[in-house]
Amino acid sequence: MQDHRSSPAPSWRNSTILGPYDPDAIRRLKNRVDGDVFAGASGTLVRAMIADGLVDELNLFRYPLTGGQGPRLFPADARPLKMRLESHRAFDYGVLHLKCRLI
Repeated sequence: MQDHRSSPAPSWRNSTILGPYDPDAIRRLKNRVDGDVFAGASGTLVRAMIADGLVDELNLFRYPLTGGQGPRLFPADARPLKMRLESHRAFDYGVLHLKCRLI
């Protein structure tokens, strides 16, 4: 999330800039919109949102390679999450997409 005081207006349709991370602002946005709120490409943001109970669904992509090191989506000290697999898709190049609902 960007600081709205120094950022230009969002150029994507149906976009809202909330400013620095604020779980209450995200809750208000979720309650106000009709449909889904999407956050992608930021493991830091997604980890914080999971910890604050703001994530209803995860779209996980599993790649057929190992990186060895790096940040984890689910830290070792995180509380266990229960998920239900909603759908899955295997791509020809080996990537597996898992759509999971947190329960």
